[in-house]
Order: sequence, then C-alpha cells, then structure tokens
Amino acid sequence: MKAFWASAIIFNEGDTKPWLCAMATSQFSLEQAMVDIEVLKENNNVLSAWVDMFDVNNTKKTVFHECYM
Repeated sequence: MKAFWASAIIFNEGDTKPWLCAMATSQFSLEQAMVDIEVLKENNNVLSAWVDMFDVNNTKKTVFHECYM
C-alpha cells in the first residue's frame, strides 16, 4: 500500500523565519494529500509545498512539488 505525506514551508506574519510543516499522518491517495495542502494554504502563508510517496519497500518519491513565492 502506498502512503502519501504532505509537507510545506510556511512563513506567517510574526514568524522570525520560515518553518517546515510536515503532516503528522499520511493519506492513502494523492488527491487527499492535495486537500491537506489546500487546507494549509487556506490557513497559512505557504511558500512551497510537496507530497512524497512511500511504496511498500519504503522508497520515497516526490510526486508533487510547487513553489508559491
């Protein structure tokens, strides 16, 4: 089974530097991981976001990456 993990670099007003927001739970589809990114974008100033996929052999592959700067 594949697992999809959403992550983002966030820099909100009041932050002294950008910070990594890695989701604490994985999703079973890329579409749901993209929903996680949309929620992050609604609530934060997201500079960059990506989704990594891990397969059954625990091999990581970035399947989505976008920069919003």
